[in-house]
Amino acid sequence: MRSAYSVMERAISVDLHGIVDVLVDGYVSSEASIKLLDLLLWIYTKGSMIELCLSTFGKMVHNGFSPDVKNCNRILRVLRDRNLVTKGREFYEAMGEFGIGPTIVTYNTLLDSFCKEGEVQEALDLLLQMQERGCAPNDVTYNVLINGLSKKGELEQAKGLIEEMLNLGLMVSAFTYNPLICGYCKKGELVEALDIGCEMELRGAYPIVATYNTLMNGLCKRGSMVEARQQFFNMLKKNLEPDIVSYNTLIYGYYLKDLFCDKKLGYFEYAKETTVEANNACLSVEATVNKINSFLEDAFRSSCEGIMMKSLDVNAGYAPSKRTDTWLKVQSIPYGMLQSRFGGIPKRMPCHVWILGFFLCRVKHVFKLIPNVIDRSYTVQKFGRNLELWGLLSNTELQMKEFFSGEKILSKKPLYYQTAEVPDIWFSPELVWEIRGADFTISPVHQAAIGLVHPSRGISIRFPRFIRSVSDRRPEECSTAADIADMFHSQTRKMQVSTED
Repeated sequence: MRSAYSVMERAISVDLHGIVDVLVDGYVSSEASIKLLDLLLWIYTKGSMIELCLSTFGKMVHNGFSPDVKNCNRILRVLRDRNLVTKGREFYEAMGEFGIGPTIVTYNTLLDSFCKEGEVQEALDLLLQMQERGCAPNDVTYNVLINGLSKKGELEQAKGLIEEMLNLGLMVSAFTYNPLICGYCKKGELVEALDIGCEMELRGAYPIVATYNTLMNGLCKRGSMVEARQQFFNMLKKNLEPDIVSYNTLIYGYYLKDLFCDKKLGYFEYAKETTVEANNACLSVEATVNKINSFLEDAFRSSCEGIMMKSLDVNAGYAPSKRTDTWLKVQSIPYGMLQSRFGGIPKRMPCHVWILGFFLCRVKHVFKLIPNVIDRSYTVQKFGRNLELWGLLSNTELQMKEFFSGEKILSKKPLYYQTAEVPDIWFSPELVWEIRGADFTISPVHQAAIGLVHPSRGISIRFPRFIRSVSDRRPEECSTAADIADMFHSQTRKMQVSTED
């Protein structure tokens, strides 16, 4: 078979997939055909060629060839790893339709698929089905179900399955208890999590590094650094070698304790998540759009700015301040929510600013000018990317060169310009813009309304948007520091102001 494997692998490498039709059409003896077809399926599963796997399986069963159940299990595994739970369910049903008896590996793989998608009840129904068919669950079966229930927060039901395992004489391990410990830590029930850790040792399931990391993480998030450090020492006493996660957890815990020493316990929470199958990840699938919209609305109701969308590719790590296709931020930016209240009556009030200076920026080897805007002599934000997005950047340089010339360009920064920004060119107060944005925040860089909201910091505008140039308004008629402070206090989304630097 080794030589046959080599031949089949070479045929696939040159896209001779038509060999399947030759084998199923009877040009080769049935005995040889079934062996070669199973070999072909095995190679396809090793390469995760899921479409070829499914098409080959279909041709085999419709021509009277019964694939080896091991290959069927491999196909189910590929479908699970691709998060194709619907196709996995259909494939399992096709196995039964064509008389291919499932094994414990078949059931465990399908159970894992259901649990990964959060369909735990369907997994429990499958458990009953396999027991009714005379297939006794093993420790892997229960570990998969306990993991799924723990992630759904069904911790008591998960504990019940552990008792069931012990009654059946099955071996429990750290892989049995770790999901349950993690579940209690996520709920902030650390006493229960620690009790589970003690229980597992009494029952012969010895903790591993991941067990201690989970407990340390939960304790650090509660600010219980003494107990977290004790778990670290317990790990060393067990002759376990801490990994990078162990050290990072403790370092982060000390950092949080120092940074938020005055906050109440349980201040930090895990982010909620939802998953979309790869084959449904498109706007034409109504169920996907509804699912994402519902998740986004839940985020808004929880006072979040939006949601993060992450690819499930292997190399999809998050990189701060870098543009990538693997992480996308989805948020609602309600431009125009800058408003002030006069006499108790809400009144829309655009922010008027004047141009302080320009930054020279090299874009595709062409110098572009990026304006910096201020409230009188205090900056509120720096523009650049927004102008480019609105199609204004190409004209801005010409307009500014025409408008600012001669005495309008200053040789140095005037003393009354209060800003931490250092543009390449300083301008005299001449040009007034109307801008809007998402909201106001406290800023260590921009100093508009400094001292009116925060004793040492100013106010900046998040996601500023250029509306128009205002020719009928002079710089001294721009929004004042008092206007900016008033709009900060009147915005819909209230900001917590800490006086500590």
